[in-house]
Amino acid sequence: MILFILIASVFFFVPSAHANFSMTITPAFQELEVTPEEDKIVTFIEVTNETDITLMLDLFAVDFVQADDLGNVALVNQVGSDYRLADYIAIPESDISVNPGETAKIQVDILNKADLTLGGHYGAVVARTRSQDVGNYQQVLPAVSSLLLVHKTGGERYNLSLTDFTVTGGNWQLRQPKTTSLTVSNEGNIHLVPKGLITFTDLFDRIVYKGVINESSSFVLPQSRRQYTSKLQRLRWAWPVMVYNVEVSGSSNADTPFFAQEQVVVVSPTVIGGLLVVVIGGWWLGRRGWRKRNSDQELAESE
Repeated sequence: MILFILIASVFFFVPSAHANFSMTITPAFQELEVTPEEDKIVTFIEVTNETDITLMLDLFAVDFVQADDLGNVALVNQVGSDYRLADYIAIPESDISVNPGETAKIQVDILNKADLTLGGHYGAVVARTRSQDVGNYQQVLPAVSSLLLVHKTGGERYNLSLTDFTVTGGNWQLRQPKTTSLTVSNEGNIHLVPKGLITFTDLFDRIVYKGVINESSSFVLPQSRRQYTSKLQRLRWAWPVMVYNVEVSGSSNADTPFFAQEQVVVVSPTVIGGLLVVVIGGWWLGRRGWRKRNSDQELAESE
């Protein structure tokens, strides 16, 4: 199942005379499964040379990790990590050349060694150009990568929890709520895809606002956190002043539920403006009446 596509490109720069220097790698993302009984699984990636010269490529494997709460990834060497994959990737042809306009199909083997633990493993295959003799010209050495998420079946630990939820603007709103933000934590050993709904229900049991959690179906890696922003859609007309029961109800592709509930008060700016008019008008009328009474009293005393 494709969760989402993330292109991870790493560029190593030295001066170059070639302005149109480009190559692509597909797929940018793969999710693979290996059973404990299999010796290995085989997959393929393709690298296309979109330049006007022949590219000499080195192919190698690295691990990747989730770099922040926004889901960005970093290519690293994970020595001793339970989630490393590079040590189990074999590339039979790791030194290739690709002619201009051509596409090379590259075999990638995932080796199911005895120490490949159950659960998730995360790596990338990198295609990087080698330095070539172009005389006195300057040269660019680009590299592109294809991400691999490998799931060794059996022994999965699913542990997804909601660690934070906020309605943008706080629990007292002077305008229609627009977005919400939530953070989930994956303490299991396999990547997960959170999904769910956020609903605003008024005192008359009407769902007035709704938001979808993780519309892009992006994943959160093991031992990582991920923040998701949801845009709210108004489903029906809203009272100018209302207390809403906000409910977060979600789960993952592995059916790991999470839930949260809180209250938000929304007051329309029109109501605020109306109250200000009433208060100011009342103050003005009261002051005017007070002045008139004082004037009448002074007139009576002078007579």
